[in-house]
Amino acid sequence: MSPSLIDTPPYTYVFYAVFFGWFLVNSRLLGRERSGDVRRERRHSKRVLWAATTGGLVVALGCHYLIGWAAMAAPELAFWTGIGLLIAGAIIREYAVRTLGRFFTVDLGVDTDQPVVDEGPYAWVRHPGYLGSFVSHAGIGVVLANWLSFTALTLSLLAGYWYRIRVEEDLLRTELGAAYEAYAERTPYRLVPGLW
Repeated sequence: MSPSLIDTPPYTYVFYAVFFGWFLVNSRLLGRERSGDVRRERRHSKRVLWAATTGGLVVALGCHYLIGWAAMAAPELAFWTGIGLLIAGAIIREYAVRTLGRFFTVDLGVDTDQPVVDEGPYAWVRHPGYLGSFVSHAGIGVVLANWLSFTALTLSLLAGYWYRIRVEEDLLRTELGAAYEAYAERTPYRLVPGLW
C-alpha cells in the first residue's frame, strides 16, 4: 500500500472537502448542454473523454492501493502539491467558463452568433477549460503520492483530451472559418503553454 496521506485524518478530510467542492463546481456545468442536434462524432468525443477520465482514475486508485514500490518519497509534499493543483485547476476552468459565458456547453457546437473568444485564458491556450480540468485531475494523481498513479492518470487524460480537442478544432475551423484560423495562428498552443 502506498504511504499516501489521503487515508490518514486530518488529510483525508482536507482532500474530500476540496474534492467534493471541485466536484460540485464542475457538476453544475453538466446541465449546460447544447439544445438541438449534436452530431454523433461530437457526442462520441464526450464519451471518450469521460471514459479516459474514469478509467484513468480507476487505474490510479488501483496503483495507489496495490503498488507500494511506486510511492513518492515525500508524501506530505505530494499531498499539499496535489491539493494546490486541484484548486488551481478549478480556478483555471472556472475562469475559462466565465470568459466564454453563454457559449460554454459540455456538448460541442457553435451558435450562429458565436464569436471567436481570444481574451482572458483564451489568449494563452485555445482550450483553457480542458487545461483546468487536466491540472485538477493531475492534482488527484499527485495527492495519491504514487508515480504509477500519477502517470496512468496523466497519460489517460492526455489521450482523452487529444481526441476531444481534435474533434472540437475540426468543428471550430469548419464553423468559424478564417476567424478561428487567425486565432489559432495567434495562439499556437492547444492545451499546455509552450508544449502543445
